[in-house]
Amino acid sequence: MRLKYAKRNVIYGTITYVVLMLLTFINRRIFINMLGQDMAGLQGLLQNVLSFLNLVESGVGMAIMFSLYKPFAEDDRVQIKSTVNLYSKIYKVSGTIVLIAGIVLSGALGIFVKNQIPIDYVRICFILYVIDTTLTYYFSYKTCMLYASQKGYIISICDFAFKAVRGIVQIFMLFIFKSFLLYIAIQILTNVGYLITINYMVKKKFPWFKETEVSEVKEKNNIIKNIKALFIHKVGAFVVFGTDNMLISYYLNLKIVAMYTNYQMVISFCQNFINKIFEGLTASIGNLLTEGDSEKSFGIFKKLMFVNFWISSMATISLYNAFDKFVTIWIGKEYILDNMVVIVLLANFYITTMRMCIDKFKESGGLYYEDRYAPIFEVIINLVFSIMLVKKFGLVGVFVGTLISNLSVVFWVKPKVVFNKVFKRSLSQYIVRYIGYLGIGVIPFLLTRIIGSFINVENIIFSFLIEVVLNVVVINLTYLVIFYRSEEFLYYKGLVIKKLKRR
Repeated sequence: MRLKYAKRNVIYGTITYVVLMLLTFINRRIFINMLGQDMAGLQGLLQNVLSFLNLVESGVGMAIMFSLYKPFAEDDRVQIKSTVNLYSKIYKVSGTIVLIAGIVLSGALGIFVKNQIPIDYVRICFILYVIDTTLTYYFSYKTCMLYASQKGYIISICDFAFKAVRGIVQIFMLFIFKSFLLYIAIQILTNVGYLITINYMVKKKFPWFKETEVSEVKEKNNIIKNIKALFIHKVGAFVVFGTDNMLISYYLNLKIVAMYTNYQMVISFCQNFINKIFEGLTASIGNLLTEGDSEKSFGIFKKLMFVNFWISSMATISLYNAFDKFVTIWIGKEYILDNMVVIVLLANFYITTMRMCIDKFKESGGLYYEDRYAPIFEVIINLVFSIMLVKKFGLVGVFVGTLISNLSVVFWVKPKVVFNKVFKRSLSQYIVRYIGYLGIGVIPFLLTRIIGSFINVENIIFSFLIEVVLNVVVINLTYLVIFYRSEEFLYYKGLVIKKLKRR
């Protein structure tokens, strides 16, 4: 049953996400064409500032999710309702704080915009975004029950339906009215529809919830402890990855924010796509870890890390080889960033995505408190280097600062916690495996670069398509040759053969 739910969550999550992102890319191109670079940069900036406000919630959802795995496994309905009620109270308080803080913070937006767009217009747009977020805090808390019960695919379907409608309507409205305010208003309306629908689905799936009694939450102290630790982690993650647009708009301008945001959209699409694959496994991993078998858990981890490397390295190599061509086709040659900026962005991308397997075991094991101080060092290192380097080297300096903080702290701290606490093993085993995979990844990278240098097609669309096919074929064939006798590859090969025989 665990495998069945995990597979369903992965399939629904990834398919709906890919379709939505394709629509988002179309939406972005039309947005830039209709409203211009400055407005596109403003959108990126406002969403960045909104991420800062969302730090109020940091850790609540994940901590509650972890505390629900055991009650769902034991069908302890009283504890499930008690925990969800606690979640509801915390989320509503968080939503109120976000609303008030958003109104106050809107007064400081002029620091970043610098008269490039009328400030009153900017403030109205931002407050609309804040209202949209506040609605989610007040009415989305019950979705944790679907995730914890391994029914996340229901959320994926509902999310897909309403975001697809949102994207299509926004595109039509951009053509007709060319209004950013109307664009945000459509987002609010579709969010209301989504929240109504998802609450109805929760009510239908858990009809016993309303009638169930409430008692003291058994894990309340542990939940609070994890929330505090997760808050520090989320603050660290925001400063490292979420302040880029603020730094760029402050030290450079909104046009460069727009150019970076385009690249970040593509990187985020790939990053979130990989995350969707592993996100669907989180509840199943949490269920596995309740058994307390470290050897079995490590065996599963090795298999997942193998897939993690295959997908992450293929995405990184493919992005580097085809990025400029894709951006040229998508929005125009004038939006291409310097090659050194792309290299640093993709280095951060690879490190982040290669950590997803570790992240899921850490989240599923509720290991938030053990490395609570790591983000503080990460934040200090990132801000110091990013500010220092952006002044000297411009845009690339922002991302080099992120890379330095990534390598010096998170790269080894998170794996150390998981290996020590979950697998009862030394960090060195992870480092050796990581470096081994990295060395193997260099081979298809060099092969695609060498073969690609012999291909010269003038038509940009054909050239891009050939590049895509080349990457897919060469990278996968290389890994098939290298790994065809490995334990991990044979495991997945066995699963495929088993599935085919059943059919």
